Amino acid sequence: MAKYHKPHRTHSAPVAALQSIATGTVTPLLREDTGIHQSSLDSDVVERVHVIILVHGWIGCPQDLGYLHHAMEEQAAIVLKEENLSSSQRREPLYVYTCTSNHGRTNDGIQAGADRIAQESQEFLDSIREQHKGTLKEITLSVVGYSLGGLYSRYALPKIITAESADDSNNSPKIIPKVFCTIATPHLGSEGHTYVQLPRRLERWLSLMTQTGRDLFRHSNTIEKTITDPHWVEPMLRFEKRIAYANTYAMDVMVPTSTAAFIPENSTSEHFHLEIPNNNRFMALMVQTPAQHKLLREQTQQQSPTSSSSSSWDHAKRLDAMGWTKIFVDFADSYDRHADNDSKDHDSSTMTCSSSSERKRSIRAFELHAEFQRSKRRLFLPVGHDLVAVNSKNVFYSYFMRRGRPLIDQLANDFVRDVVRGVQQQSNDDGDGV
Repeated sequence: MAKYHKPHRTHSAPVAALQSIATGTVTPLLREDTGIHQSSLDSDVVERVHVIILVHGWIGCPQDLGYLHHAMEEQAAIVLKEENLSSSQRREPLYVYTCTSNHGRTNDGIQAGADRIAQESQEFLDSIREQHKGTLKEITLSVVGYSLGGLYSRYALPKIITAESADDSNNSPKIIPKVFCTIATPHLGSEGHTYVQLPRRLERWLSLMTQTGRDLFRHSNTIEKTITDPHWVEPMLRFEKRIAYANTYAMDVMVPTSTAAFIPENSTSEHFHLEIPNNNRFMALMVQTPAQHKLLREQTQQQSPTSSSSSSWDHAKRLDAMGWTKIFVDFADSYDRHADNDSKDHDSSTMTCSSSSERKRSIRAFELHAEFQRSKRRLFLPVGHDLVAVNSKNVFYSYFMRRGRPLIDQLANDFVRDVVRGVQQQSNDDGDGV
């Protein structure tokens, strides 16, 4: 059985220019099994590369994302061999990089961790520019943040996607934001979004233990700024696609559905059905919120810099207006199934019907909250937070979290396709470009 408790590195295509950040996990996509050999690459002019950055969460380590990194590599090799890709697309290197700078340093607040991620990401991007110096014109950037890593990534974006990096007039390769994905990330923070309802006084006591706790329980405006301040909102809007994976049915102790999918119980935001790829047995529902960037920008500009908008309802509404694909993950019934059982007969969700014609065209956020915030079973082990990312920090985790691999394999396949092929623009009700 394969073990993924160590960061995975492919040695068949060495990258000498990246040795200065050898502590990170760097993998160039172009390998022998894609049909493109290194000798032919050396003679090619590389004008465009793809970069995927992975960011772990609270009290985490790079090994947590070991299987996700491995799956990105494996699915990338599959996608590159498909006949409908052009020869130029096949020759565009793709790098998977797992950040390491927050290992053992996740209690000093979101801002401090985000600053480290931003610096590390910039160093990696600089090494890519140096390796392809003189020919490189574009770098597509995609990010996957797991748990607190999603908030780190959101806060770090303005320092990674700068005005200069988007300027066509300078000589530096242009950064093109592609896909921003979060896995079990507390987008609305933890205040009022704990596994069991806590008294406000107890929440406050917990929040005072660390700066990260103060940020998550909203005793600082760190999370609010990433949702309401144009300095943080604009970089998010530049991504072609935004995706949020959320556990359902009380399977996630750390990050409940309401904050991972930003669906507070009083939200009326509309969500529209999407088809679940390959009928993946762990995906209970896949929906999309319409992008309304023009309206969001108007609201952001009208808000006074000294004003505060701290309600979960308002924050969820603003996030939804960015345009997100939300994937609700159901591990609650998986104890009753073998790992190779592809049957969907277990699905008891009122949101998922056997026929697409039976589905409601749109669902309100409060309906999603009522369905997925509840528990399905009386007795269960709520390990969804580790399962949803196949946490692989050691041999024990790699073995016991292996049940979630089909979900991560699908995530990686869809993600790489969006990166390499390009993303179909998300709908935008106000007519403003995404």
